[in-house]
Amino acid sequence: MCALESLTGNRVPAVWPVGRQANRLVFTGGGRQPQATAAIVKLFEENEPGVVRIFLVEDNAVVRAHLRAVLENRNEWKVVGEAEDGLRAIQRWEEHAPSITVLDFVMPVMSGLEAGRNLSRQHPESPVLMVTIYPSPQLEEEAKKAGIRGLVQKADTTSLVKAVEAVLRGETYFHEGQTAV
Repeated sequence: MCALESLTGNRVPAVWPVGRQANRLVFTGGGRQPQATAAIVKLFEENEPGVVRIFLVEDNAVVRAHLRAVLENRNEWKVVGEAEDGLRAIQRWEEHAPSITVLDFVMPVMSGLEAGRNLSRQHPESPVLMVTIYPSPQLEEEAKKAGIRGLVQKADTTSLVKAVEAVLRGETYFHEGQTAV
């Protein structure tokens, strides 16, 4: 049994991450291997100290691409996975093992509020930040009750970046820019 097998409890796959290409892991044998386990991806990513792994959940592809560009403008931030609704976010989360999840409030199949509640319960070590077109005091209260660490207006990209920074420090950040530990 090799060291990786004893760490993960799993057999080592025939492919192994060897580098990055266009922000995706590249494996021996070429290409991206979606069947790679989260444990292997996490072990590989641990060799990149300081990288913030972001999982982005937004139903509108154009908005999702814009948010991705804003977030990846920081060299140390990488969007490692995307989903177009709350249910897919829950299903795909472990595949990406993100440092933080940024998700939209209004989405088909499952809302961001419900997905955020589930992710916060299942993975309390990885904070959830919600974006919305129309933040309100009522939504803010519901987000707090769901375990979501922040809420910002989707169009306010400056606040989005500040919110990610605050949430990663263990603080909360809501649309007015209020932070608290």
